[in-house]
Amino acid sequence: AYVASMCQPNTSVGIDQDHSTVNRLVAVTMAHEIGHNLGMHHDLNHKGKQCNCKTCIMSPVLRDPPAELFSNCSKDYYQRFLSLYKPQCILNEPSKTD
Repeated sequence: AYVASMCQPNTSVGIDQDHSTVNRLVAVTMAHEIGHNLGMHHDLNHKGKQCNCKTCIMSPVLRDPPAELFSNCSKDYYQRFLSLYKPQCILNEPSKTD
């Protein structure tokens, strides 16, 4: 998925494959990919940050049992995305026909 692309018309899309019979694993994959669109990078030691969370949603490796939480680094990336891009599209309310 494209990083920090949520409100970009050509890159705010994503396709996730139903890769498991375990619904929670598929849900974590979807949350992970949307996380990228919302400005989150993988949970690795990145640019001096200690982000190596192997049990978090933005881990580069999907694990079973599936992750349930975003790391503090992911939350920081999201806050940075909101501050830098001020993404108004995420405030758009869908019409009743959507």
